[in-house]
Amino acid sequence: MKRGKMAVLIGVVLGLVLFSFPVRGQDLECDYVLSFAVSAKGIDVEDGYDLWGVLDHGYLDICGLFNGATTDAIYAEFSDDFDVYWDIYGTVIWNPAGTRAYIQGSDIKEEMSSYLDGTIRWSRGLYRISAAGGVNDGYSFILRYNSILGYGSLDLSEVLKASELEGSRTPRFQKLDQAKLKKWKERVSPK
Repeated sequence: MKRGKMAVLIGVVLGLVLFSFPVRGQDLECDYVLSFAVSAKGIDVEDGYDLWGVLDHGYLDICGLFNGATTDAIYAEFSDDFDVYWDIYGTVIWNPAGTRAYIQGSDIKEEMSSYLDGTIRWSRGLYRISAAGGVNDGYSFILRYNSILGYGSLDLSEVLKASELEGSRTPRFQKLDQAKLKKWKERVSPK
């Protein structure tokens, strides 16, 4: 069997296994977690119309809850190894084969608003995200990402912990407010 076909087969098997069992991390229960290493390119506009080009690198982690035949409610965070910079709540709608999806979400808080709009594709055992997004503080700055690109996979952290092969990356969703998650899950869960 060729290497490419073997990688696809392994990816499909892992996907089926991991999508069949909820992922649990730091009291966060998701039906799945997709983790992307991303680069985000855009502009930072500040009071006085000061403009700067921006190229940020980090992680986009998505907690998904199955909500329909091909629709998932999501919570996602953009972070690096030190901090969470922004988050969103939204929707992912997959094609029936589970190989392509549209993702859209936002969050409006008193101190900051954020949004994300794009697509996710699965091919050869990897997920790829292509999106636009941004953040503003409602006062003095707008950070607009024209391009958020990256590759990722289903989060294997629970499998790695069980096998004692845990990696060095800091835990995902480290700043998530559990009360906020509970409210979100109650709102999106089928009644």
